[in-house]
Amino acid sequence: MVFRLPGYEPLLFGFVDAARRHRFCSRQAWGRRRVACASQFLDADNRAHRGQAKIKSRLIADLDPDEWDLPPKPNWMRWSTYNRLVERFDSYEEILERGIAELMAKLLAKKSNRVSQEISIPKR
Repeated sequence: MVFRLPGYEPLLFGFVDAARRHRFCSRQAWGRRRVACASQFLDADNRAHRGQAKIKSRLIADLDPDEWDLPPKPNWMRWSTYNRLVERFDSYEEILERGIAELMAKLLAKKSNRVSQEISIPKR
């Protein structure tokens, strides 16, 4: 049950004065687009890049990050965990490849439209 008091907004653990918004508030109190997780503002391709970077940073340890696309399993990690991370990394790679294919299709369609427009316009 949510208690509503005039001039106050509901909180996770009580109420906060509406004039004092600099204090801790719930997401509902702050509003829709003001507080959110970082991934909620990204599109699918950027979420895939971010996911790959997080997996890579978890696995990289003391290795050079530019040298590895997907680093080898660290000694302390279980094989089941590493295999799960590899599957997730590969799923992000598929998302990125699909995005590249869609982008290429759009670019080729624009180019073919441009060429067809140039051909169909009669010169005077």
